[in-house]
Amino acid sequence: MAAKVIKPLTVLAMENEKREKLIEAYLAAYNSKDVKGMIEHLDERVVFKNFSSGALTHFF
Repeated sequence: MAAKVIKPLTVLAMENEKREKLIEAYLAAYNSKDVKGMIEHLDERVVFKNFSSGALTHFF
């Protein structure tokens, strides 16, 4: 499935079912530690940084 960037205001205007599916997809990626899967649902301007023991482990 191709990544589709959703703008923040668009999420507010989404139908409940579509919004729930978007949130579920994000949470499934999060729970699977799939960072790329998480950020594919976010706006392109979002920067993801993960630090573990003081070291940067992921940056997207």
